[in-house]
Amino acid sequence: MKTIAVGQHRVTLPFRAEDGSQPLVVAMPYEHVSDVVLRVRSIGGHANVAVAFARNFSLVVMDSDDTEAVGPEMEVNEDLSMGMFLIAIGSHPSKKTRFRFRESVANVPVVQRELAYN
Repeated sequence: MKTIAVGQHRVTLPFRAEDGSQPLVVAMPYEHVSDVVLRVRSIGGHANVAVAFARNFSLVVMDSDDTEAVGPEMEVNEDLSMGMFLIAIGSHPSKKTRFRFRESVANVPVVQRELAYN
């Protein structure tokens, strides 16, 4: 994640909070999507989420606010891994997805796939 933090070619994070901060949650491909949603909620409900793979990372914006639908809704098993989740949301051409598991709802309005490490 040093690429995002201090690299010469800084990555522009797609989500910026009202206070000007750019919250970032780092996840591994094997982590459960439900655990990542909990971390996003713990920092205010909206965040940039970087899923770190061996040679690159994928960046999505995750919004745990259940008031506004941003795209087609899909049912997601809370035990789905982040890697599989990226494959699932990548199959939607609009790249905007609202997903639901148990009593939780979250939106993914932005997906940037396969950004290289510096």
